[in-house]
Amino acid sequence: EESSCRMNLLHPTHFPSGKIMNPTVNYGLWAMEKDPDLRRRRGSACDSIRTFQGQARCSVDIMFKTQLRRGDTASRSTLKYWGPTLNHRNERQIMPHMRRFSACF
Repeated sequence: EESSCRMNLLHPTHFPSGKIMNPTVNYGLWAMEKDPDLRRRRGSACDSIRTFQGQARCSVDIMFKTQLRRGDTASRSTLKYWGPTLNHRNERQIMPHMRRFSACF
């Protein structure tokens, strides 16, 4: 839902209904915070997200820090962030996107 194959995409802050999706503008393949001051808290791997490599490095580093180093995986995590892949929302929320998935790199 938050990813794309468009490296320079600005992600919206609101859903079409007007409900807030993100409090700030997000950017790139995986909707990272566009504002460098907000991204700074993510660590040095997120210093530059203007390139594909920078976005990938930041994303992997975030995943490592938030779950992999604790022994969790993307499909088994104690974090609520991955909720759609872990519970009954999976079929309703994730699978329709996976059916349309087309690798962009």
